[in-house]
Amino acid sequence: MGTAAHEAVGDLILELSNLRPKTINRAAHALGVLRQQPERVIPELAKLLDADDTEIVKAAADAICNFGLIAEVAVEPLLRAIQTAIANTRDDCRVSLIRALAVASPNPRQVIRQHFADDAELRTRAVGSLSAQQHAQAEQD
Repeated sequence: MGTAAHEAVGDLILELSNLRPKTINRAAHALGVLRQQPERVIPELAKLLDADDTEIVKAAADAICNFGLIAEVAVEPLLRAIQTAIANTRDDCRVSLIRALAVASPNPRQVIRQHFADDAELRTRAVGSLSAQQHAQAEQD
């Protein structure tokens, strides 16, 4: 992808501030597909992980997945969003968030254990979600 994709990134980042969730979702998806300018894009996608709209959270997490380990800067926001998703029983978000964490972190199990060190129940649920995600991924491969 050339200059046009590179130039589109700025416009797509602006769309992440749109008031319409569908527009935000489309922009997040496009940024994940383009995988351009990760130093600009990943922090902007990470901001969406705090959204109240579960579709926006899922779109941001899915886009972060496309960047792989380059998205390691999103690990802390992902962990906070996972904590919120588990606490609020937002299972639809949790799956996307765990998948993004598994891609963005070189050692997702360790970062989960560290982040949830003071809450055994949340830690157990997060590690269980990670194990389920990794098992599902292994079956697909």
